[in-house]
Amino acid sequence: MANKVLITGIGLATPIGIGTKEVFDALCQGRTSMQVVSFDTKNGQRQYITGKVPLTLDNFFEHYEKFEHGEGKAKKHDIKNKSCRAAQLALIAGLYAVRDAGFDIRREKNVEVMVGSGIGGAEVLEENIVAIDKGETPSYFFIPTAILGNIGNWIAREFECDGECLPIATACASGTSAIGTGFEHIQIGRCDVVICAGADAVSTRAGLIGFGTTCKIGTLSKRVQEPDKASRPFDKDRDGFVLSEGAGVLVLESERHFKERNGKNAYAEIIGYGASTDKGKSLVEPTLETMRLALEKAFPPGLGPKDVDYVNAHGTSTPINDPLEVRLYREFFGEHAKGIYVNSTKSMLGHGLGAAGAIEAAVTAMSVRHGRIHPTANLENLDPACEGVRHVVGKAVEADIRVAVKSSFAFGGHNAVLVMKRYED
Repeated sequence: MANKVLITGIGLATPIGIGTKEVFDALCQGRTSMQVVSFDTKNGQRQYITGKVPLTLDNFFEHYEKFEHGEGKAKKHDIKNKSCRAAQLALIAGLYAVRDAGFDIRREKNVEVMVGSGIGGAEVLEENIVAIDKGETPSYFFIPTAILGNIGNWIAREFECDGECLPIATACASGTSAIGTGFEHIQIGRCDVVICAGADAVSTRAGLIGFGTTCKIGTLSKRVQEPDKASRPFDKDRDGFVLSEGAGVLVLESERHFKERNGKNAYAEIIGYGASTDKGKSLVEPTLETMRLALEKAFPPGLGPKDVDYVNAHGTSTPINDPLEVRLYREFFGEHAKGIYVNSTKSMLGHGLGAAGAIEAAVTAMSVRHGRIHPTANLENLDPACEGVRHVVGKAVEADIRVAVKSSFAFGGHNAVLVMKRYED
């Protein structure tokens, strides 16, 4: 019999704050915090909207010293020279998540670490390539700091984990893929505890200019006069997503382990995970057929579309994704779709790439536990093509959520879907 898998700890590093409950409360209040940055180019000055986590290298240790540490306690010179920003965000979010879980994870054996990231050490790559181009010597730690595995290494070091440490890169679905992989490992009995993370920090010069020119037309919103209103999923006037940074960390446990330690805090039970790819049909355009396949695979036997109360959507605020995603839900859930609450966390946090799925899965789990669903910000004029589901608009709603779905549909045709339900002992 498959092991039950519970979400027992959550930590978040987002543009609207760092922590757990305080971030969820801010989302339910509809808060957002975007900024405009400018770069000089040969074609003149360019402006971009982005979301930045309020954590600098200078105040990293102000957060870090709030927690207890073991033998893997980080040193300032190591953080400065041997970690990327995504790793720093993940490490802080991880400390919140492990404290939230309420047990000494450093005393456990075979704790696995699953980390999803689209790009990893983006600023490290950029800084060192620029240095090389100038004829300068790059950092001695350039390559080991830039690779995706660096993020997981810092988490494993901090919490003294000796199980598998696996970096996962499925573009914007990376965080969701990491949680799904951790879920499957516990379900089949490979381990009892997994620290699952999604982290990215690509709001750099190269990242913003790069996404701004993707496929010639670009994918980013140009609403620089109203940065806090730029991310507007499902709205008729949306014009692209807002690139942001962040990290989400979830502690997953088998129910057996949770009960043996007399655990008190279970946000939700993960009951299904489905993934698919679109056969390489497109680098940037989602494919309805394989999006549906991931959704179908995520549903365990005995659970049907009518059982779902809430969907935390991928909801990117792009012209292509939003109507196709809502069409998926209309077709998959049928008449029941009209009663399913749907929202987009990206409306307030922007698109954190590999971090997005993990942050949004954490938000989904908190919604299940607390019976509260945050609104989709800036949804002022619903696109007729996005009708047919119960959008959460204006303010948070109180709801009895039995089953919830978290969807991620990424560049490269990577699709990942989680299904979770309220945990009942």
